[in-house]
Amino acid sequence: MSRRILRGRPLVRPGSFARGLIVAVVLAVLLTASVCHAEPIRVLVAVGHRFGLVGETPLKHATRDAMRVRDVFVQLGGVKPENAILLQEPTVAALLAALDRAAAIARTHKPEEVTLLFYFSGHGDRERLHLGGERIALQDVNAKLAAMPAALRIVVADACRTADSRGKGVADAEPFGITADGSANATGVVRIQASADGEVAQESDELAGAVFTHYWLTGLSGAADVDADARVTLAESYAFAYSQTLYRSARASGLVQHPVAQIDLREAAPIVMTQMATASAIRMPRATDAHYLVYGLGTRSVVAELWSSPDRVVSLAVPPGKYVVQRRGGGRSAAAQLDVARGEQRDLKATDFQPVTEEVLARKGGELNLRPNELTIGYMAGASSLVSLGHELSARYAYSWDTGWAIGMGVLGGIGNKSAPAQSADVSWLGVDALLERRFSLGPVLLRAGAGPRVLGIFQTLRRDDASRVALAGYESERQFRAIGAGGHALVGLRLSLSSALWMEIEGRGDVLLTQREGTLAPVWGLGAGGAFGLSF
Repeated sequence: MSRRILRGRPLVRPGSFARGLIVAVVLAVLLTASVCHAEPIRVLVAVGHRFGLVGETPLKHATRDAMRVRDVFVQLGGVKPENAILLQEPTVAALLAALDRAAAIARTHKPEEVTLLFYFSGHGDRERLHLGGERIALQDVNAKLAAMPAALRIVVADACRTADSRGKGVADAEPFGITADGSANATGVVRIQASADGEVAQESDELAGAVFTHYWLTGLSGAADVDADARVTLAESYAFAYSQTLYRSARASGLVQHPVAQIDLREAAPIVMTQMATASAIRMPRATDAHYLVYGLGTRSVVAELWSSPDRVVSLAVPPGKYVVQRRGGGRSAAAQLDVARGEQRDLKATDFQPVTEEVLARKGGELNLRPNELTIGYMAGASSLVSLGHELSARYAYSWDTGWAIGMGVLGGIGNKSAPAQSADVSWLGVDALLERRFSLGPVLLRAGAGPRVLGIFQTLRRDDASRVALAGYESERQFRAIGAGGHALVGLRLSLSSALWMEIEGRGDVLLTQREGTLAPVWGLGAGGAFGLSF
């Protein structure tokens, strides 16, 4: 636009002041553009493919691995969402197109301002990547990566894995490593393999991911921050992932997996991979040799595994959500359940943990009920054979088990009325009931279904519409009845958690009682719907 203004014929010939102003504006625009382009960027390509060639065992968690890498670097690693390319089970053409797209993003900046991160999880050998039924030569991938105008390239391969944490056979082809040779403008290349030559990179159902990737991401989320500066460097993340991968692989399968890093860097300062200063986080208490497993509530998989330190508070960055943290140490096991809000730094204390056996935690995969006691205040509106519209308030206590069963009891009271020809009735009741429930988790919603006994004391007052006239004649204008009703009730409800301790629900209820009235037994039915708020502890 500035060139058109300068070349066009102005309506008024600019004076020296106007010319100076135009020059100043043009220089300001150019300087602003220069400053904008001076901001470093990171470009991420994360690839996950569960399937290899015919005869290769499908992987379970490769696509999730790639997704988690994308999420961690977008949340903590300075990668803007528009610069994060996620490929799940791509074709060869899709992979090459994604690398071209990454190169196009990189070319919007000077090479010294660009860092390229490439992650691959899937099958391969020392010469090719296996993308479903297709193959792509590593030299073609290398050429694409080497041509990237990026000062720093970090390439991580977690490949040649099997779902049961044991090798599928590596005699024909050694585990591959993706090599990215530095171009003339590059300041360094980092190549990380999840396993050494002749070894198999393992994945775990408990971790719901590749072992190396899991610990690498755990380290990047804060567990590897040994100097407690809320930043994780490349060296810190690799050292943490290396030691934890060795420990886990030896303990779980007996096949030790040794990650390998080849680093050619010219760096003036350590490379910071992630920063946690403003992220949501769980902060573990200081302790010696306390081992923590962090579960996403309801996911049945380990979000992170880390060790405490007596010298510093270990902080783990996590997305906002609900978590169960298991603490192991000294031959004992305990767990805490917590909610983490967006941007919250949640400090765990030793008093937050409740004793729980390790066998139960391992079997339940973090799906524990650490607050089995429940108090509920509820309201219900309904109708019955005694009232056209009734209102009922209740207070209940329940105890729930991890098995999905719960038992409870409550006290209740209500009022209602009913009109009939020439008279009306006011009814009130007080009672107690009990309930045996079966509960089913439906993601964030809990489905409840149960039944149990109910006993009510019923008080009914009948009034004639012509009460004043009847009273003048000496007749009763109203009559009162009392009865005891005993029977059963059934409930269906949906509960939505507001936090780890608070929840709300909607429910429907029906009951059938037998009452004795004027010497005879008569059934009384009722239907209602309402809601409740509750607290678990």
